[in-house]
Amino acid sequence: MQKMSYLCTASCKRKFDSVQYNVRMWYAVPTSTQTIDLGEITDTKFVNAMATMGVYQLVGATQDSTYTLAFCAEAPMDVEGEYENNGMFQSNLRAQYTWIKEKVTGRYLNVMKAKVTVTMDQTTGDINANGYYVCDDEKQYNFTLKAKYERRHIAYDMQDTPLDLTFTSQTHTFTIDTEYLNEGAVLFEAMGKNNADYLILQFLLDSAQIDPQTAIYPGEYSIDDSYVAGTVTAGDFNGTSIYPSFFGKISSQGISTKGLYFLVEGTVMVEKLNEHDLHIVLEAINSYEVPVKIDINTATTDIHHAEAQHAETRKFLKNGQVFIQRGENIYSVLGNAVKQ
Repeated sequence: MQKMSYLCTASCKRKFDSVQYNVRMWYAVPTSTQTIDLGEITDTKFVNAMATMGVYQLVGATQDSTYTLAFCAEAPMDVEGEYENNGMFQSNLRAQYTWIKEKVTGRYLNVMKAKVTVTMDQTTGDINANGYYVCDDEKQYNFTLKAKYERRHIAYDMQDTPLDLTFTSQTHTFTIDTEYLNEGAVLFEAMGKNNADYLILQFLLDSAQIDPQTAIYPGEYSIDDSYVAGTVTAGDFNGTSIYPSFFGKISSQGISTKGLYFLVEGTVMVEKLNEHDLHIVLEAINSYEVPVKIDINTATTDIHHAEAQHAETRKFLKNGQVFIQRGENIYSVLGNAVKQ
């Protein structure tokens, strides 16, 4: 690689002798002496770790298996985007998961410079990643990775059995919790009067969407993980904490790990029937794409803060996790006792 005019300067002083050392370092900006066209790599695996690690990865091999190529997008909001390592320490690629491997030598080539454009068909889930790598062997590799989007499956999420339920004031009690309104969040909860069903939806609102009577303004809310106003937060479980929005079965020990539906995509339609009552229609899928439909007619919903709930049982949100307090004991929603 040719040495380019990119200069770093630094200085340091040793404490014991007070001597200052000024350092000038040259960095060789990556350049290529040869271009290799890898063509379309169609047998590409999509690894979805956006929720757990803030990345996703594409891994595929050329048709003749001469090269295996990996691309890892750093902290994407979604799959599509422009990803680049400009060769001068600015990159939105995860370096340790972005590489090329040579079959003959078994050598992993370090990616020194890269530019990749990723697009996805929202209907079919087909992914195209088109771009190039400049590696430490002074070669530029052009490629197109083709993959199919795969949703991340959440632990404990129901893998079958669609839901189609109706909640009314005769079968369920409803709570609209405005304790976190100053943070732009309103929790809607529905609990079966036989303590069997439990639904929690986290609405993210701005000041214009706050209804003076019901807090939740009428309209359509998308269920996603964008965390922007006007949406309902997608449910998730990260191994230790469970996050709204989800449906499950509740008992005196908390929420069972069986029968959980994490709502990851869909819509919530909110209609205001009168001054205090709402009609909510939830149509969503979980991480296994199992359909969930719940028709809710609140009829006499009470608006109050979490601390105003019955003393013997209350639910509260802390650091994104839902807890259940029964008397002096606090449980996670998975039924585990929590140290106070």
